[in-house]
Amino acid sequence: MYKISYLPFILLLFTLLFCNFFAISQTRIIYFKDKGNTSFSVQRPQEFVSQKSIERRAKQGISFTIKDLPVNITYLTALQQAGVQVRYSSKWFNACVASCDENTWNTVKQLPFIKSGQQISEATKIENPILDKQESKQLFPDPNITNSGRGEGEENYGTSLTQVKMIGIDEMHKANFAGKGMTIAVFDGGFTNVDVNKQGTYSKMTILGTYSFVHMNPYVYAYSTHGANVLSVLAAYRPAEVIGAAFEAFYYLFITENDDRLLDDRIEEFNWLAAAERADSLGVDIINSSLGYNYFKNPIYNYKQSDLNGKTSVISQAATLAASSGMLVVSSAGNIFEPEWTKIKMPADADSILAVGSVDAQANWVASSLLGNTTDGRVKPDVSTMGNNVAGISTSGFLSLFNGTSYASPLAAGLAAGLWQANPKMTAMQLLNAIRRSANQYFAPNEKLGYGIPNYTKAMNVLGTTKEELTEQNFMVFPNPMNSKDGILTLSFDEKLLQEACTLTILDNSGKQVFSNELTISQKNMIYSLQNSHLSQGVYILRVEGKKFKAIRKLIVY
Repeated sequence: MYKISYLPFILLLFTLLFCNFFAISQTRIIYFKDKGNTSFSVQRPQEFVSQKSIERRAKQGISFTIKDLPVNITYLTALQQAGVQVRYSSKWFNACVASCDENTWNTVKQLPFIKSGQQISEATKIENPILDKQESKQLFPDPNITNSGRGEGEENYGTSLTQVKMIGIDEMHKANFAGKGMTIAVFDGGFTNVDVNKQGTYSKMTILGTYSFVHMNPYVYAYSTHGANVLSVLAAYRPAEVIGAAFEAFYYLFITENDDRLLDDRIEEFNWLAAAERADSLGVDIINSSLGYNYFKNPIYNYKQSDLNGKTSVISQAATLAASSGMLVVSSAGNIFEPEWTKIKMPADADSILAVGSVDAQANWVASSLLGNTTDGRVKPDVSTMGNNVAGISTSGFLSLFNGTSYASPLAAGLAAGLWQANPKMTAMQLLNAIRRSANQYFAPNEKLGYGIPNYTKAMNVLGTTKEELTEQNFMVFPNPMNSKDGILTLSFDEKLLQEACTLTILDNSGKQVFSNELTISQKNMIYSLQNSHLSQGVYILRVEGKKFKAIRKLIVY
């Protein structure tokens, strides 16, 4: 008899395991040096974005630049041929997110078009859609649908009355603006059972498309209940129970967050970036993102509160770029989970986006809502809406109450959708500023509520105002700081404003008016005495407003 030796098989198995250990695939962000001899041109944007995207930018006077051109396809092909698995590319970062082992990376990083690379995660498995579910269909807006109102009269809001009435959405709906013709992309971790609940809960909204940047397929109707809950605050239509803020809008549903993990993974920031670029190319008007990042599964990627400058984190850079393309980005401020982190989370610190904090039904700050401001001194959150016991529809189809800034954000996004529908010629920045200016403590913002609670009617008044905003060249206030003892202030106007009538108003830090007077601009430098106004030491807001112009300045009195 022959004895079978198992030693060779054991050695072979050990060798395979040993080699596999040192060939673990890792996910990287790979940056390219340029966009090469691309066939795309900023003069022909129709070749890489939708017509709706082109129209959105044209309306706002935003040009396409080389930043908007797709990544050079030959670079991506060369990486794939070298054994790199490319997940997706980023036109704004001129990069791609891809997986490969260390040996492959050491080879491809020598390619002449590679600028640099950084590991952002261990390999992320690309899953297949759940087989017992149907993938979503890609739909496109009916070109005959306009932004005109509904003409249906007053709604029965049921449990959702308080949250919509607080910011005037009931008046917005009464004026027949519920987001019709506007396109909103919702970024989240999953939209469980939205397809199942479509007829009963979402009968008036239209889903234009879906995609999961986590699973790399169009199926989004599982994985997490959070996105579905958020969507219900925006888009549900269940009279006498819940009526969403923008229930007639078009929607894209994108998964960027991997909710299967207890701790966030850095790749989720890049998923968000990819989704924002997709939203831009599809012509999305508003992004709602009820997500926030600070700590990761691998602590070497953790951010610090000192990084809240809108420029450090990947997701905040992405949000700023999205805003620069003419989309309004609405982001939750974040909730307190870690006692050592009390400030807003990324991307709420991004410039030119609407970060939303949370209040209760009595309009009081909710202590779990994270605080501003940014490290570079910008007011955050921008506004606050109801985020405590917010009425929505659960994934089981029942009326539910939700808590957190995640549910304050869609209320603000819905308000924005109705305002934009009512004022289709406005730019995203005009809309953002109108929402800020409509808030109840605009002249005295703080780190809890930002500019305060916005309001539809006030925002409409702001958007309807065509007064010129005076710059520092047109209007100056000095000395500033001003001495409280002599109370002498000089108002310096541009000569073209001579003989104009205006109102001078001073508000204290709480927004209370402490001084007001009518005046006529009789000379360029008008010396004004405030001795009888009894201004004590502190910070004030000085406002000058005429028939065709307005100006707001911070006044410090010592």
